[in-house]
Amino acid sequence: KFKLKIDELKSEKDVYLYIFNNLEELNTIPPQLDNEKYRPIFERARISNLNKKEMTQYLAYKKQEDKIRLANKFKEEVAENRGMTRGMTKGMTEGLTKGLTKGLTKGINKEASIVVKNLLQENLFDLEKIAEIVQLPIQQVRQIEKNLLALNA
Repeated sequence: KFKLKIDELKSEKDVYLYIFNNLEELNTIPPQLDNEKYRPIFERARISNLNKKEMTQYLAYKKQEDKIRLANKFKEEVAENRGMTRGMTKGMTEGLTKGLTKGLTKGINKEASIVVKNLLQENLFDLEKIAEIVQLPIQQVRQIEKNLLALNA
C-alpha cells in the first residue's frame, strides 16, 4: 500500500497515488497541490460527494453559468458584426466618394480639354484668355495646344 507523506512525494506518479489514496480524508487541497494541474481532481471529488439537493443546486448553477457564457459570446459576436459592418460601410463610402470625385474630376478635365481644343481651333483668344475662360492652369492649356499641334502635324 502507498504510504508516502505529502512532503515525500518525488514524482508525478507519487502525487497521483497520494491524491487517490488520501482523497476521502482531505477536507481541503494541500497547498503543495493547489495548482491548475491538480485542482480539477479535487473539484471533481467535491462534486461527486454532493448530496442530491446540493447536486441539483450545483447543476442549476452550471446551467446558469452556461447561459451567461453563451449570452456573453453572443454579445461579442454581435459587437464584432457591428464593427465589421461599420468598417465596411465606412470603407465603401470612402471608396465611392474617392471614385466619384476622381471620375467627376477626370470628366470635367476631359470636357475642359475639349473646350480648350475648340477655342484653339477657332483661334479667337490667346492662351492666357482661354485658360481664364476654362479655369485651367496656363501650363495645362499649353499642353493641350502641344497635343493638338502634334495630332495635326
